[in-house]
Amino acid sequence: MVQISKGFKFGGLLSIGLGIALTLGLTGCTAGSLSSTGNSSTSEKSEYEGELSFDNLDPDRTRAAAYAEVSAELANIQDHSKIFTAISGPSISASRILDEMANLNLAANMWSDVWLPSNANILYYSQDDVDWVDGAACNKAGYCPADPAAKVSEKIKAEAPYCTGAFSDQSAKKGPFFAQCLGAGSERQKNRQTGPHEYFHWIQFAEIKSNWQSIPNWFIEGSADYFGDVTASWTKEGMADFMDEMQHESGKNWMEQDICPIEELTVEVISSCFKVAEGNDSNVKPGSRWVMANLSYYMGSQATEALVAVKGMKVFKAFLNDLGSADFASTFKKHYGLSPDEFYPKVSKYVFDMYARDK
Repeated sequence: MVQISKGFKFGGLLSIGLGIALTLGLTGCTAGSLSSTGNSSTSEKSEYEGELSFDNLDPDRTRAAAYAEVSAELANIQDHSKIFTAISGPSISASRILDEMANLNLAANMWSDVWLPSNANILYYSQDDVDWVDGAACNKAGYCPADPAAKVSEKIKAEAPYCTGAFSDQSAKKGPFFAQCLGAGSERQKNRQTGPHEYFHWIQFAEIKSNWQSIPNWFIEGSADYFGDVTASWTKEGMADFMDEMQHESGKNWMEQDICPIEELTVEVISSCFKVAEGNDSNVKPGSRWVMANLSYYMGSQATEALVAVKGMKVFKAFLNDLGSADFASTFKKHYGLSPDEFYPKVSKYVFDMYARDK
């Protein structure tokens, strides 16, 4: 999840301080139903014969094609561990930090041709470090928020009894920062994606720059969710079975969120939710139980997967680079050949098919 504090100008130095406040659904999908009528039905396999395209997003081939693109980026692993400084709480074991650092090194490897920090600070803690965490964040990473609600200790209390969340913030005075809680519930496979997820937010900060507020939330959070999952599930032997499990985990909050209610899941409903997710949390009505990211993670992740599968990582990186100097819609059409509004119904069918397949 991204947390942005105004008034901070992002520079070249990366300072990682991690304190996770990313809340993942821990219950099954109880809201909504799946419609299999008309345009929204899962289709016979023969419908998807031929080359992958935005009109032909075969559920059996799209994920594998995108995974192959990412795997090629990760195949020649370089050691970037020296750029990361772990600021770890008294309750965090050295072995857990090494596990997290391994995934961060993969993320740095994948994006090193786009952006690579010279130094990064990451804050690791659990619910047992609540009295330690704010001082460490301020003194060692320069994350010293004036708003009491933005303090890491308050995020820990808000998430109880779990402690699995994370956030990136641009206001840390010692460089880019993200905080990650390695507490109760964080051992689950889905939470292994958090470090690469937050690292990709740094890439977005660096590439998108001042254009940030014009970027759809489904892209900001969905692409981070996708690259977090695919990095955390990567193996040299090929795509692990839990890639599907991690992706579908994001679908739990997606089905239960009330920002774009999904009472009956159809292609048309998903497409309309993409339009809602063009906004950010300022568009969320007071009293909503959810933040916009809960709407964006799942369908935005599937959309990112489709972009990578059809056009490849080279085009995706070029698209990301251009977002810093042009609006989202025109940049999207330049690189993908259609407008976001034209893309939504096409990719919504893929989102529907994938959710129906994994449900």
